[in-house]
Amino acid sequence: MKLPLLIQACVFCAAAVSGFLLPQVATPAATPDIREVSVFEGGIRYQAGEYPVLVLNGTFREMGRQ
Repeated sequence: MKLPLLIQACVFCAAAVSGFLLPQVATPAATPDIREVSVFEGGIRYQAGEYPVLVLNGTFREMGRQ
C-alpha cells in the first residue's frame, strides 16, 4: 500500500527537480519598429508596427483636444 505512494512521491520530486535543472530557453519577442509619427499640444502619436500608440498629457479636455 505504501509502494504506490512512494512511487508517486518520487515521480513528483523528479518532475519538480527537472524543472530547475533543465535550461530555460527564452525566445525573444518580436519587437515592432516604434517610430514617432506626430506631435500636437503635448500629445505624441507613435506607430508600433501596425498599431497606433497615443501618449496624452494634461486634463481631460486637453487630452480630448490632442
